[in-house]
Amino acid sequence: MSYSVGKEAFSKYANDVIQAMISIQTNSVEGNDPLKSYLISGWQRLCLLLEKDILPYMRLIMPSLFKMVQDVLNASSKAPQETEQHLTNEEVAEKKFKENVNTSATEDAELAVRMLCVFIDELGTSYSEFVESTVELLVPIVDFNTNDTIRKIVASCLPKLLRCTANSLQSGTAMQIIYNLARAFNGVLWNAIATEFEPEVIIDQIEALREILSIAGRFLTGEEVQEYCNKIIVVLQESDNRKSENESYKHQEDVEEEEIKVLERDNEKEDELHDSVADLLGALFASHQELTLPFVEFLYTNILSKTLGNNQASNQHINFSLQIISDMIEYLGIKHLPDKWVALTEALIKYAVYSQAVIRQPAVYALGVLAEKNPEEFQAIADHVIQTLRQAIQIPIHSQDEKIEYGNAQDNSVAALGKIVKALGDKVNFQEILQFWLKYLPLRYDKEEAIHQHQFLTEIVMQRPELVLGASGENLPKVLSIFGDIVDTKISNAQIKQNIQTVLAQFMSNDSTKALTLNAVQHLSEIQKAKLQKLI
Repeated sequence: MSYSVGKEAFSKYANDVIQAMISIQTNSVEGNDPLKSYLISGWQRLCLLLEKDILPYMRLIMPSLFKMVQDVLNASSKAPQETEQHLTNEEVAEKKFKENVNTSATEDAELAVRMLCVFIDELGTSYSEFVESTVELLVPIVDFNTNDTIRKIVASCLPKLLRCTANSLQSGTAMQIIYNLARAFNGVLWNAIATEFEPEVIIDQIEALREILSIAGRFLTGEEVQEYCNKIIVVLQESDNRKSENESYKHQEDVEEEEIKVLERDNEKEDELHDSVADLLGALFASHQELTLPFVEFLYTNILSKTLGNNQASNQHINFSLQIISDMIEYLGIKHLPDKWVALTEALIKYAVYSQAVIRQPAVYALGVLAEKNPEEFQAIADHVIQTLRQAIQIPIHSQDEKIEYGNAQDNSVAALGKIVKALGDKVNFQEILQFWLKYLPLRYDKEEAIHQHQFLTEIVMQRPELVLGASGENLPKVLSIFGDIVDTKISNAQIKQNIQTVLAQFMSNDSTKALTLNAVQHLSEIQKAKLQKLI
């Protein structure tokens, strides 16, 4: 009801409704009363509707709400035992790690944990005084054995609690509190991963670990980093083992087609898990830099060299290795890779023109980052890389099934050219490169890269328009078309819009460019024309 009438209309009744709900959950809900699930859903909807306006009631809501959530979680942890009374102890132990139980009790528990996540998200730092109680509720169920959805939700909640704590602490002792909480969450997540069997859950747990690193930064010692890396290797090995077992089972004589499809989906999840681990390593490189160098040596010797030098390596292993190289270059830089970066760059150049778009994308992205981060060293290979990127951009699409992957690879190739021009300037034939680069704008698939490149375009046109527009303004229609496409879309932002407005004002204030501009605008689509006319 509150959602249907909206915040403004509901606000006049909010106090009475909240007080009634508090009274019910405090005095009238016991045992398996279905009212619990209605109350939990109600609080979630009220929080989403009222947002910060619910804050004055939080100290009244949360004590009894925490008790109710604890009761729900206790009930859900007991529920599976009722369904297993006919099993032997050995069978129960076996099923404990292989059966996903869904009962009304576990559904209520899932709802309760989701509700807490909503409160944390919506209230931000205002939720900080309830973090400790929430941690006490959630940490014991990080490895909730009987329902994988609950394990996934709890894993996603932990970084939210850490971020809430980090944003609410301003004192000089704050970092130690954040580090202690990060270390505690880190420990329970790795313990949960050690007994986890579902790749989907491990992916969420790995993502939670990545977020914790991003929030807390450098909180691990050198010894802890080494232990952390050893656990990552175990995750990768176990994932490869599961994938190999699936492949072996697929080729048995009595396997049905539906089973094969399930096994293939399972292996796709294992591939996603490798991608998540690569992202985690990137966060570890970024936050702990030189402390990861012993592990970098291990990766280079045992994974990167063997994979990238092996013509029989799978696309997934190649892609994983390229993601690792990309993160090494971005977060460690040449200064930490003095004896390796040349060999790593050769691998990037090789795979930048690979037949599979999903392989090209991390390779070309890393080449752009290399130019950004190390322009002096990059200059020696700039011409070779530029020719490689031009070749990569012009590789035709093989199938519409890879349209998204192809688009991302091409966008990142174009963006890499833009980064090279921006980093090296007059040290390369940048006018010629810009003319080629312009042909492939706007970027549409990689939104983040698109915004960077579109902003770069507006900056060039403002500062040195002759480089892009051409000697007689022949590229002006193309530039205006790009502006008309991107303004007020997800591949633009407020700064780009302001830059476009500045550029248009410059064009209109000059007699020669004014005539060219007005003529070019007439050849745009009606949507493009309308957008630019508003700015003019």
